[in-house]
Amino acid sequence: MQTFSALKVSQVILNPKMNLNKVFSNRIINLYPFTTINSCIRRSSSKSLKFASITEENHSIETTAQNKIKQQVSPLTDSFGRFHSYLRISLTEKCNLRCQYCMPAEGVSLSPKSHLLSTDEIILISRLFVSQGVRKIRLTGGEPTIRKDLVDIISQLKAIPQLENVSITTNGLVLTRNLVSYQRAGLDSLNISLDTLQPKKYEQITRRKGFERVIAGIDLAIQLGYKPKVNCVAMKNFNDDEICDFVEWTKDRDVDIRFIEYMPFSGNRWHTEKLLPFQDMLTSIREKYPNLKTLSNGPNDTSKAFKVPNYKGQVGFITSMTEHFCGSCNRLRITADDQKFLTTCRTAIKQQIRAFSTKLTHVNEQGKAAMVNVINKSHTKRKATACGHVNIGKEITSLIRDNLMKKGDVLSIAQIAGIMGAKNTPNMIPLTHHIPLSSVKVDLKLNEEEHRVEIYATIECFWNTGCEIEALTAVSISALTVYDMCKAVSHDISITNIRLMEKSGGKSDFKRPN
Repeated sequence: MQTFSALKVSQVILNPKMNLNKVFSNRIINLYPFTTINSCIRRSSSKSLKFASITEENHSIETTAQNKIKQQVSPLTDSFGRFHSYLRISLTEKCNLRCQYCMPAEGVSLSPKSHLLSTDEIILISRLFVSQGVRKIRLTGGEPTIRKDLVDIISQLKAIPQLENVSITTNGLVLTRNLVSYQRAGLDSLNISLDTLQPKKYEQITRRKGFERVIAGIDLAIQLGYKPKVNCVAMKNFNDDEICDFVEWTKDRDVDIRFIEYMPFSGNRWHTEKLLPFQDMLTSIREKYPNLKTLSNGPNDTSKAFKVPNYKGQVGFITSMTEHFCGSCNRLRITADDQKFLTTCRTAIKQQIRAFSTKLTHVNEQGKAAMVNVINKSHTKRKATACGHVNIGKEITSLIRDNLMKKGDVLSIAQIAGIMGAKNTPNMIPLTHHIPLSSVKVDLKLNEEEHRVEIYATIECFWNTGCEIEALTAVSISALTVYDMCKAVSHDISITNIRLMEKSGGKSDFKRPN
């Protein structure tokens, strides 16, 4: 697997000087002239069906081209042209096993807990990567199920728009207890480590007990609808005599057994004689299963897939040592303790906010607040309408209808408050202009069926800037006044749906559909 240091990735992803939208649009227009926003390729009901078909085809080409160019200029595309859409996040350095091929018997030195990524930090980093094109996140370790907040992490990751898959890699020891919770949180898939089908060998290789629990966890995953990938590190003189046993295991279990070539890690005392090459495993399998079928692989798959016909599951080979697959790798990795990366993220976020804030109308080139200069704009007739609701409940509805509120006529007082609010908008909303308002109309209607007060404000002026903020302010102040006059009866009141309905007379008109 191609690995990147988290700090290096952060430098690529979070370049505050990189205006991605501008880069995308310029590259698309320059390389594919037909992909302009106002494309000349249009569908017309007056044209023939053949032309419509051509239009659809061209639209498909346009979309594909846009996606391709976006990937080419993405910060997640490296110098070899590989677009990295798959992120692996290590949640912890701890593990409840001591597998001989990845950890010395005495364990390893652990980072202080304060140096590990918190849940909020994990979600922050994930959102940044997803915004740049990551579509799959795998949670690893150590052993990720050691994290007590794993369910919360999964749930929050699944709430990120555009993130398509959340998975974990686990040793399977606690799946019978926790997998249902993981599934409810939204877990899409899982990899389970299992290097032998013999309990004594399991205890030998992991230096711990738990074989039966892992088998039960795999079976539970299948029952819950998963097709778990079972990772098996193949080693000479340890489990090389079980290769065909694992293949036979796929007869009745819908699993994907993946044989991983033994790789060197710090502390595993790696020796070449332990390496069991992919071709040797494949040869021994074909001797027993001559009808073994080769399956197609995806462009970024690390496993070469095979299947015995009529067996529920399948097998694959991760040939890390004998047949490298780095050229098609799309994976990134973040370690559990990468505080440098997080600090870089936070700094770059602040820089990005400042860099992109120059596009806002109330910010100058230095990122400081500034009022818009409208001196060169034309004076025109401007008009804006806004509305909003105050949900008040049945009891308050009756009191307002019968004008029995102790504080007085709610609708009339709120109407006056809205008018005053519109006229005082510059005193409440920073950087707005003092506008000579020609007309302020605020109407309040009691909707007895829905138990709410409906507020509408229409503002008119003849000036060189619009008055939609004044209309929205009028509705907001009226709504707050209704709340203030009714809160003695009940605090179960909500102000909702304050929005601009239409505006006209400026550079661009707007009208919200009914």
